[in-house]
Amino acid sequence: MPPIYQIDNFEDCFISPNNVYCSVHFNLVSDQPSELLHLIQEYSKHIVTHYNHTKLRYGVCVTKSCQHIRNESAVSRHALEECLNSSMWENYELKTQVENYSCYNQYDNNYIDTADIIVGVVLMFIVLLNIVGSIYDTCSGNTKDRSVLVCFSIKRNWRRLTSCRKNMEPRLQRLKGLNGIRCIVLYGVILVHCYWAYVVAVENSHELELMFHSLPLYLFFNGPIAIQTYIVICGFLLAYKMQIYSEKHSTSWRTVPKALLLRYLRLTPAYALTIALMATWLKFAGPSALWEVTAKPSFADCQKRWWINLLYLNNFVYDSQCMVHGWYLAVDMQLYFYGLILCVLLKKTNYRKIILISIFIIGFLIPGVLTYIHDLQGAMLFIPSEANYLFKTEPTFNKNYKTTYGNIPSFVIGLSLGYLVYSWQQKDINIEKYKKFRIIYWALFPLILAIVLSGTYLYRDAPIDPIYVRVLFATFTKPLYGVTMALLICGLIFKIEGIYRKFLELDMWTIPSTLSYGIYVVHFSFIRIHVAMNSHLFYITSYNLILMTTCIAAVSFIAAVPLWLFVEAPFIELIKYVINLNAPPKEKKVLNIEKPVASTYL
Repeated sequence: MPPIYQIDNFEDCFISPNNVYCSVHFNLVSDQPSELLHLIQEYSKHIVTHYNHTKLRYGVCVTKSCQHIRNESAVSRHALEECLNSSMWENYELKTQVENYSCYNQYDNNYIDTADIIVGVVLMFIVLLNIVGSIYDTCSGNTKDRSVLVCFSIKRNWRRLTSCRKNMEPRLQRLKGLNGIRCIVLYGVILVHCYWAYVVAVENSHELELMFHSLPLYLFFNGPIAIQTYIVICGFLLAYKMQIYSEKHSTSWRTVPKALLLRYLRLTPAYALTIALMATWLKFAGPSALWEVTAKPSFADCQKRWWINLLYLNNFVYDSQCMVHGWYLAVDMQLYFYGLILCVLLKKTNYRKIILISIFIIGFLIPGVLTYIHDLQGAMLFIPSEANYLFKTEPTFNKNYKTTYGNIPSFVIGLSLGYLVYSWQQKDINIEKYKKFRIIYWALFPLILAIVLSGTYLYRDAPIDPIYVRVLFATFTKPLYGVTMALLICGLIFKIEGIYRKFLELDMWTIPSTLSYGIYVVHFSFIRIHVAMNSHLFYITSYNLILMTTCIAAVSFIAAVPLWLFVEAPFIELIKYVINLNAPPKEKKVLNIEKPVASTYL
């Protein structure tokens, strides 16, 4: 079969000033019956594990490879088909039908515009503010100074980043194991996203397809379910911390807009800055051989619909390409809003169980109903032809996986866990009598792996499963994963055993966990840039995939440090300053409960 991707060297193409480079999407066709084309079509029908090998994408230096094209004005659909047909007919006795193309010459340079200047000025202002704040803090020498400028002190924020905070509120210290969970899941998220780099620009496509039949790699292919971990943690910490807050404060409906505003101000600065860079300065990573399919869609969409992301409504956009992974932040913000309403509504315990169970049942049924109505897959599958375009039009991703209502069960499980843990701590439950069940607790991690591996059933080279199988799978997997993760977290808090807990509570997780939000926000941008700036295809092996993941994780970690020091931490401290500004002295310490180890963000 013809290779699904092929690219000429982009830099070599422009040795001559009049050369033109085109990225061409085309279909394989034949004017007469073709056994090879029929074979390709049959092979491509197994869409779950195979590319569509009738749809190819080639990067061609047309002025070198196509004799009849001498300049950009000579490029047309017919001319490109004629050029491609010569090699396709000679090698495979097939012809081509061009769907679309985009071309570049060496004069297609990117120029700095007004938006670039504005973003640059904002960046310079942020850096300048941090420098001034740091100088002021150093010169004043007053460690108790809590002025606005000190919020931007790099020295103080570095101290906050590297501090293990062992002197914090004892109940929040019990949550330290969440640091390890958060970091491990985040590495898994980056691993899954790095796979996209190979899907969109792989040299050995057949080896990639064979990976779908490797049992160890199924942990990776069904890995998207692991994002439920964050949703459980979000619900848990919201309910738990609201209970602690209500010990010395009365919660009312006024609490909802205040808490939501604080949440928005906490998440948005780093997110907005990343979107701004993706909508402006990203263009200087191109053009390139892979620019048109990697960075350009994000650049164009961020320029057009950046405001949707900043309103955290991007998970409702069917073909969103700006910060694609930001769907989780939108779901998180929306669930947080609903959770705040529930926490105020459920401050009296009379109907708490009934309401939570009712909402859980509704959320439990929604994924199955959506799967049945829209004839969706039973889970979010890494279908090569859909992953190629970042699931832009993939129904399961857009109508179920990234929706708020499709993630309700795990959030309600988290809320319930928050209420349960707080109640047990208040009653001072004797945990010793439950330690005899440690063997069952140790089985939770293998059970989580089993739930993830259950997705292997959906990756078979077989006709699509009956609708009832997909409905059952969509209905049960997320809640089952959520319950298992909640039990694991509960055991960590109450110290049921020491093996998992000691590992997840290691101090080495503290700094990466504090930076995890920034790492999550920036990591996919680095993947896009890495692919866009390469002039060759990627050869996929398990080793290469792990290597790329580790490199992207490391670069994201490095980038997250200044992002935290210059943006996240100053705004966190600024929010605390505003909260405490008019608060009575006795309440200031109570209001200052937002610590990285107990945060509801990544």
